[in-house]
Amino acid sequence: MRYQEAHAARSGSVPFTLYGKKTLQRVLSTAVAGVIGLAPAVLISSPALAANAVADDVTFTTTPVVVTEGGVAALELTWVGTTTGATPEADLTWKTETSGTATAGSDYTAVSSTLITFDGNKKATLSVTTLLDSLDEASPETINVSVYDPSGSTSVPIKTAVINITDDDPEPSYTFTANRTSVPEDGGTVRVTARLLTASGRTINIPYSTEDGTAKAGQDYVATSGTLTFAPTETEKYFDVTITDDALYEGTTPQTFVVKAGSADGVAATATPITISIVDNETTPKVGVVAASPTAVAEGQSLSYPLTLIPGSETAVTVKYGTTDTPTPLPSHGPATSGLDYTAVTPPQTVTFSPGVTAGPTAQVITKNDILDELPEDVTVALSEPSGAVIDPTKASAIGTITDQVVSLPVVSLTDASKTIAVEGNSGTKKHTVTVQLSQASGQEQKFTWAAANSGSVSAESGKDFVAGSGALTFAPGDTTKTFDVEIIGDLIDEGDSESFTITLARTAGTATGAGANTIVITDDDAKPTISLEQTDLKMPEGNGYSAALLQVNLSNPSAQGVSWTTALATDPGTATDGATLTGGQTVGADDYDIISVVSPTAQTIAAGQTSGYVLVLVKGDTVFEGDETIRLTAALNTGETDATGGPLSGTITLTNDDLAPALVVDSANAVEGDALALTGTTLGWSQSATLLNVTLAGEKHGTTAAASNNDFSPNVFSVNIPAGTDTDKKVPIGTVNIVNDPTEEPAEAIKVSGSGFGGTGTVKDGWIVIAASDGASEPTDPEEPGEEEPGKPTIATGSTTLTGTGTVTVTGKVAKGADVEFYGRPFGTEEWLKIKTAKADAEGHYSFARWIGTGYQFRTMSSELWSDILTVRVKQNPVLTVTSPSKGKLWVGVAANPKDAGQAVLVQSWVSGAWKTVYKGTTNASGAYSITSSIASGKSLTLRAFVEGDTSEGLLGNWTTSKKITIK
Repeated sequence: MRYQEAHAARSGSVPFTLYGKKTLQRVLSTAVAGVIGLAPAVLISSPALAANAVADDVTFTTTPVVVTEGGVAALELTWVGTTTGATPEADLTWKTETSGTATAGSDYTAVSSTLITFDGNKKATLSVTTLLDSLDEASPETINVSVYDPSGSTSVPIKTAVINITDDDPEPSYTFTANRTSVPEDGGTVRVTARLLTASGRTINIPYSTEDGTAKAGQDYVATSGTLTFAPTETEKYFDVTITDDALYEGTTPQTFVVKAGSADGVAATATPITISIVDNETTPKVGVVAASPTAVAEGQSLSYPLTLIPGSETAVTVKYGTTDTPTPLPSHGPATSGLDYTAVTPPQTVTFSPGVTAGPTAQVITKNDILDELPEDVTVALSEPSGAVIDPTKASAIGTITDQVVSLPVVSLTDASKTIAVEGNSGTKKHTVTVQLSQASGQEQKFTWAAANSGSVSAESGKDFVAGSGALTFAPGDTTKTFDVEIIGDLIDEGDSESFTITLARTAGTATGAGANTIVITDDDAKPTISLEQTDLKMPEGNGYSAALLQVNLSNPSAQGVSWTTALATDPGTATDGATLTGGQTVGADDYDIISVVSPTAQTIAAGQTSGYVLVLVKGDTVFEGDETIRLTAALNTGETDATGGPLSGTITLTNDDLAPALVVDSANAVEGDALALTGTTLGWSQSATLLNVTLAGEKHGTTAAASNNDFSPNVFSVNIPAGTDTDKKVPIGTVNIVNDPTEEPAEAIKVSGSGFGGTGTVKDGWIVIAASDGASEPTDPEEPGEEEPGKPTIATGSTTLTGTGTVTVTGKVAKGADVEFYGRPFGTEEWLKIKTAKADAEGHYSFARWIGTGYQFRTMSSELWSDILTVRVKQNPVLTVTSPSKGKLWVGVAANPKDAGQAVLVQSWVSGAWKTVYKGTTNASGAYSITSSIASGKSLTLRAFVEGDTSEGLLGNWTTSKKITIK
């Protein structure tokens, strides 16, 4: 602008102002037109010609401007550029940018592009209002302000300024609290919570840690440390300290530790430490003495009495022990005498439990050897004067036994009569008395336990041959024999000559020797079992899938040994077919069964103690109509099997047919007079043998169609033979029906086609032939008349000429039987036909093929150099509408086209006041999609739908989506 003004001054011309590029273009056009004589020249009288303003044209008086939050920041802008008038540049604008650290909406009110108005002093004030809040924030926060010249670049400012917002909120203080300051030792955890009394706009990190008092980390609690991080506006954080539940007694005074916070930036002061008290949950320890280990020693050896402390203690515990002659000896024992049988412990001696120890110290008593033949003698140890514990009243004293040394000891054994049981019996139980003897009398009490059980390689089984049991025997001084009873179980099991079990004697008190295991023999009295079949003739329906048939082989009574037997197909294996014998080429329904685990004669075993075994036949049911079929099997004891008798055995499994006979569904057809109609039917079900049917034709009214006369067609009966194994849903020829061409004018007429099967082997389901109305003309049509189809020309059709969304189109037609057919297609709107494939028509001349399309398509076929008509298929849009509210006050709408084509017009409508109103318009992108995000009042509910117009040049038709309802967050 300054250049134009200077030029005008030098040339002496009248200065003028250009307000924009379009104004300049109009002025220059008028001026040029005047020069060439097209129109008079026009000179616009105005201020100086304006050009783009630059950074040197304006200046901010002070920057950055500092303002306390809640105040108004006023930036003073001065025009210092050259101008010929009193008013500076009139089209400058200013706005706040988002690049500062302050946040629009929470720290200040944003200013969008706003025109700058200079006063008479060429100054303008740009005011930005800052917002009050209660958050302590980093200071200062900055707002960037920019000045633009719309006549120049709208993206690069010509001048910028900065506003600094000074925070006026104090740093928050905080508290440090625990959910409990006194916690039982088994209390789990203590939760410590830090709370800011006011929120902060900054991230605050408060370190924390634990510190031992009388409680020790690792023993009484888990040492804990870390940092609590408060994100802006967060006011509460916590951490947990785990209390350790140990097994030590720690006294009645609670133990303590401290939880404290470290110094942290962004808070007013450090919180006061918290003292946590742990209350011990163990009772006062009890000290006790237990029986000597071992409980008895030979004369001259030492007795050791273990001491126990429950629970352990955190400090050392002491106790004293001393000896006394036992006032009440154990049964059959006598009291030991101090000085004669043992060395007295006087005065009492002290033993110590170290901290945490619960067992280990022992009380020692030294016994003395003598030459007397004595009963066992008892000596007692008693506790006294505990320190740091109390004496367990149940374990205040314990007894130890001194055993006598003898030259000869008695020997224990079973009598010979006790070792054999003559007859077991066939049922129930009977008692067998066992006698135990000592080789000589003893002056002391002798005690034993006995147990009857399976042991080692013995063959009898507890619970099956005898009742396992146990008991105790006591020989008083002078006794030499004792008895007990064992129960023997009777059964029918052939167990051979005999079987045995074990009776074991074990000494529990006394001095006798010879205790150990003794074998007891049971004599068997049962015969060998006989083999038989549970059922010799088993019948079952074949079913429509796999099922199992079991041929059960029985024994008359169990055997203690496994009984081996074989199975095989009989010489006459029956009428059913074993799948293992098929080699291919068989008719349908031929694979009837498999014998599982039986390939040739194969041995099987009835396990010991069992009375039955099985041959598993896998029956393969099907839906094929067939007669009842049989499977014949034999079973016999295996060669060399001597543990059973009987056989060989024969059994039959009969598979009864449960399938319906097949049906022929007559295909209805249309005809005109003079036609030779090839009548067909479709099979429903199948048969293992041929199906012979009788098909009849008779004129009969069908709906509004009149009945045909018997003179209108011939013949009126056909015999149809459907070969064995013909697939279901198979076309079967019935015969050719000749439609009579007569001179009589007639309406449309109907022929009913029905029939029946021979011998129940099949049925016929009715069909209809409808003869088109005739005008009575019988002269042949001139081959050259227009409208007649070319002989042999392929027909072409499809189920629907409109496809919703992308998908597969199936094209069908008819030509000469077995003829070659070439398939061609081309995308909608193109000229070149593309060959798709070549195939043959079936025996009736039918053909079909499938093609996936995503746009409009045209198809045609050629056979014998004759083209079919052109078949056109269009694709209708099947769009999908998605609506969401991703955040408060926001609506997102997405429309996905199907097919996905770019550039398709999209309409989005909203249901408003009882009618649909268009609210958004657009086009699909390269991915076939359209989306838009809008600001909508929070809480408002909308119902939307969308329309994709498609593209008729590509054979794409428009379509609406279903409607969607949404409530804005």
